Formats: sequence, structure tokens, C-alpha cells
Amino acid sequence: MTTATTAPLLSPLDRAPRLTFARVAWSERTKLTSVRSTWLIAALTVVLSAAASAAVALTDASDPAGALAGGVATTLRTMAPATTVGELFVAVLVVLFVTQEFATGQKRTTYSAVPRRLPVLAAKTLVAAGAAVVLSVASSVAAWAASSVLLWSTGLRTSLVDPAVLQAVGAAAAWLAVLTVFTVMVATLVRSSAGAIAIVLGVLLVLPVAVILLTAGQGSDWSVLLLTYAETTMSQLFSGTEPVADLGRDVGVLAAWLVVPTAAAAWATARRDV
Repeated sequence: MTTATTAPLLSPLDRAPRLTFARVAWSERTKLTSVRSTWLIAALTVVLSAAASAAVALTDASDPAGALAGGVATTLRTMAPATTVGELFVAVLVVLFVTQEFATGQKRTTYSAVPRRLPVLAAKTLVAAGAAVVLSVASSVAAWAASSVLLWSTGLRTSLVDPAVLQAVGAAAAWLAVLTVFTVMVATLVRSSAGAIAIVLGVLLVLPVAVILLTAGQGSDWSVLLLTYAETTMSQLFSGTEPVADLGRDVGVLAAWLVVPTAAAAWATARRDV
């Protein structure tokens, strides 16, 4: 005679943890911070931002009277290269963050754990944008510090908490956050590191020049339709100098550059095979 046995009920500690967006975001954060290339690119971004700003400040320091007369504008001019350096390195970092999962096949594991997929895209975008903001602020502070050391010899003293300096730091961070969202969506659509980097850098570096050359003398300013001009828009929004007549147009164009790639990437994420 045999006796039937029943499996013991699972205790709360034995059950699988509930899948939440916070856990998905934490997983994406781990993916970003656990690879050596992330820290290497971050370090290069900060160091090269400081070096580029110091080079500009060194030129200004050769004309003490002009630097002193420029005041805070001189400091802002020396900090500007940090944004350019940040654009290039953040674009590369974000592309690698997105595409390496497809290259290694890790995306299959990710989508097995999160079958609905779209939370993964949202979490990856949030983590990448947050990292870009932190990196942008660190680069801007490093650029300010490097340039200020050289400008002190001219008698120019500019505080990091000066409203104009804080506006510049905030504008650069906001612009890199926008660029990060755009880059995540492009990389999600292309799924190739080389292809995504080529597209993003083409939009940043080649497209503005091409549009200016093609529309020269035609009386139309197509350059306002470029994502690359969002940096100026961000700076004007943060400083309150954005012309009221242009505000709606610029915000609308900026939104279109984000909404269209995001919608396409969301559709591809939900419908395409891994």
C-alpha cells in the first residue's frame, strides 16, 4: 500500500520575484556599468573635455585684457568644447550599450525574461539618458575647472554656481539627454554598431554642412529642421533667451526628432525577431 504525498506549498521566499520596471531598469544599469568599456569611455570623455577647454582657455589667457573684458562669456566659450566631446563619446557609448546585446545574443535572454519587450526599451533609454546627464555634468565641471585655472592668471574669476555657468551646464546635459534618446532608437532599429555610429555621427557632423551647402542662396533656412541645432535651442531655453516667435517651432521640431524614431523603434522591438 502506498501513500500519496503532496508537494509542499512554496513559501513566499521560494517564489520568483515579481517582474517590475524598477528591476528591469536595474538590470539595464548593471549591463551598462559592468563592462570596462563604459568606464573607459567615461574617463576619456571627462579628460578630453577638460583638455579641450584648457586649450581654448590657454589662447584666451594670452590676451588677459580681452579675457577679462569678456567676463563670464569667456568662461562659457572655453567650456563649449566639452559639449562637442560629449556628443561624440556619448553617441559611441550608447550605441555600444544597445547593439552589443544583439551581437552577443544576450538579447534573447533579456526578452525571455521580459517577454513584453517594450519595458526593456524604456528602461534602456532611461538608464542611458541618466548616464549621459551624469557624464555631461562631470565633463562640464571638469571643463570649467581646467579653464578657470588658466583664466585666473588674467584676473578672471567665475564661480561654478554663477547662473550663466549653471545654465550652460544644464543646457549641455539636456542636449546630451535628447541626443541619447535619439541614439538609442537609431541603434535599436539598425542593430549594428558600425551602422548606428555612422548614422548618428552623420546627423551630427555631415548633415548640417550638407544642408547649408545645398540651400545656400535659396532664401530658406532648412537648418532649423536639424537635430544638431537642438543644442542652441536648449541653451536658449535654459537662459530664457529663446525668441517667443521661434519657441513653438523649435520645440515641435525637437519633439518630432524624438517621437518619430521612438515610435519606429518601439514597433521594431515589439514585432521583429531577435
